Amino acid sequence: MTAREHLDYLDALRAAGTPGRWTSDSSEIYQAMPGLPDHVNAGDWLGETCRVEGDPHYETSAADAALIVAAVNALPQLTAAIRAVLDLADNLEVLQQRQAVSAVKQQPGSPQESRYAGLRDSTQFAVQGIRTAITEALQ
Repeated sequence: MTAREHLDYLDALRAAGTPGRWTSDSSEIYQAMPGLPDHVNAGDWLGETCRVEGDPHYETSAADAALIVAAVNALPQLTAAIRAVLDLADNLEVLQQRQAVSAVKQQPGSPQESRYAGLRDSTQFAVQGIRTAITEALQ
């Protein structure tokens, strides 16, 4: 799965889930009500982390619920930011290709063409690094 396909998958999951902002109250998760602060849990109950007293992980229930809420609420902005970085990498690659054509047309074999080759290699390295980092992070 490519990075963009993975982002599409995450966006589809978020779109299929309960819309709007979510909030939590200890281990319980709610849909936040428009116009009310997130700490007022007056919206629809969505679920809870279901840890009972005596469970060795009971103390982390509130943190687990807060993490789920934070991830759901941040997902649209995070996927948009990652898409923007991927678009930037694509634009760098297109710019680099245009500069290559321009450098060769001006003076084939000139020092400018040699300097361009180094710039081209470092741009390709940066673009590939961006794509690899994002792809690996999403898997």
